[in-house]
Amino acid sequence: MITIYSIIGLMALGQLLILEISTVKYLKENVISRYFLLLLICLTFLLIHEIIVHSRYILYVPHFTFTGEALTLLIWPLIFLIAKNILDKKKSFYDFFHFLPFIAYTIYRINDYLLSSQDKIELLKIFYNNIDSQIVVARKFLVTDFIYDLLLFRIQPLIYIIIILMYLNPNIKLVNNKINKNNLRWLMILIYGFLIIWLLKYLLFLMGYFYASFTLNHPIIILLISSQVFLISQFALTNKTGIPKVFALSKGKSKKELEEIAKKANTFVKENKAYLDTNLSLNSLSKMISTNSNYLSKGINYYYNKNFTDFINEFRVDTAKRLILSSKMDFYTLEGIAKQSGFNSITTFNRAFLKIEGTTPSQYKKSFNS
Repeated sequence: MITIYSIIGLMALGQLLILEISTVKYLKENVISRYFLLLLICLTFLLIHEIIVHSRYILYVPHFTFTGEALTLLIWPLIFLIAKNILDKKKSFYDFFHFLPFIAYTIYRINDYLLSSQDKIELLKIFYNNIDSQIVVARKFLVTDFIYDLLLFRIQPLIYIIIILMYLNPNIKLVNNKINKNNLRWLMILIYGFLIIWLLKYLLFLMGYFYASFTLNHPIIILLISSQVFLISQFALTNKTGIPKVFALSKGKSKKELEEIAKKANTFVKENKAYLDTNLSLNSLSKMISTNSNYLSKGINYYYNKNFTDFINEFRVDTAKRLILSSKMDFYTLEGIAKQSGFNSITTFNRAFLKIEGTTPSQYKKSFNS
C-alpha cells in the first residue's frame, strides 16, 4: 500500500539519485566526495528498506529483510570521516577501523541474511499479522535486549558525536576562514541533522516499550531521513558544481596551495590594477601569476566563494563607485565610468553593479546626489 510516508520517501530517493550522479564525477579529485557518496548510498538503502517494509512490498523482495540495522552502523563513521577531512585532520591507516562494527555485525547476522526467501516471508507475515491484529501493544522489556541495542546502536553514534564536536568547536574560526559559508553550513546540517535523527529515533525506540503499534504503523524515520536529504540537497545543488564546493578541489593541489594561489591572484590584481584591462581573462591572469587556469579557478572558487568573473568585477565595481562619488567625474557619463573601471560595455557594467551592490549605477549616483 502506498501512503504519504512512501510518497515522501520516493521523492527523497529521487533527490538522492541526483546527488549521487553529481558526486560521481568528483570521486578522483577528493576523498571527501568518496565518503559522501558512500553516505548517500547508505541513505538510499535505508530509505528503500523503510519504504518497502512500511508499504509491505518487502513480501515480494524478502532479500532486504534484516539489512536496515547493519547500514546504520556506517552513518556516523562516514560523517566523522567527512568532517575530519574538511577540518584537515591527518588521514591515517586506522580510519579503516571505523568500519569494523559494521563488518562484525554483518558477520554476526550472517545466518539471518542467508535464510531462504520462504523463511523470511513467513517471518514477515507473522510480523504484519501481529500489527494488524494489534497483538503487539508494547515491546516486551528485556534487560539483555535493551543493553544490546544501547551498546550497539546508541552508544556508537554518541561517541562519534562527541568526537566530531570536539574536532569542530576549537576549529570553527579556522574552518570559517578556509571554506566558504555555504560549505560550513552544509557541514553543520550534516552533523546536526543526523544528530536530531539519532535522538528522535532513540525516542521512538523507547516509545515502543509503551506504544509499539504507533511506531510500527507510522514510520517517522522515513520523514526524518527524507528531511535530511532535502536539506543536504538544498545546499549542495544550489552550487553550480552540483555538490558542495569543498569537493571540487584539484587532485594535484592541496587546500593550502589553492588558498595561496587565490591570495596571490588577489594581491596581483589589486597592486597592478589588472582589473582595468577589459580583456583580462582567467587564462591571461593565470599566466601572469605563473599557474594554470584550472588551479586559479578552483582557488578563487574555494577561498573566495565566487567565480572568476565575480572576483574581477568586485574590483571594477569598487573603482566605479569611487569614480561616481568623485566630483571630478560629474561630467562623465556612466558609460565613460564603466570604461575607466575596466568594463567593456555599459550592459555588463549595469549587470555586475546590480549583482554586487543590489542597485544600478544610476540609482547609486542619484542616492549619493540626494
